[in-house]
Amino acid sequence: MYLKKKGYKILDRNYATSLGEIDIIARDRNDIVFCEVKYRKGANPPSLELITTEKQKKIVKAAYSYIRANASKWTWKTTFRFDAIGLSDETLVHIEGAFYEPCPLQYSADHGKGSGGSRGDFKQSGKGC
Repeated sequence: MYLKKKGYKILDRNYATSLGEIDIIARDRNDIVFCEVKYRKGANPPSLELITTEKQKKIVKAAYSYIRANASKWTWKTTFRFDAIGLSDETLVHIEGAFYEPCPLQYSADHGKGSGGSRGDFKQSGKGC
């Protein structure tokens, strides 16, 4: 409900693969947002530290799976973001861009033009990756 009030369009919930799980996938203008939600009863502030580096890696892998599975929906303007939402009995904390892929990949939604393929692909976008 909170994200909808902020103008986000919910695309999927509890998206699970063998690689990991994503609590909420939403669209915020041109951004596709992968949200990890943590709730702690009575915790104030919410316990966002529970989103460990290992958990982040699993979310990123699941996100790549979702992006590939829905390749026809993305354009070159589509960007992808990882947010964290922490809830307690009294507090809600939303951190946009809470974490990033350590070696960012740029998605190319050219749908395999010139290669005979039908889906886009990822390319490493940073030096030293």
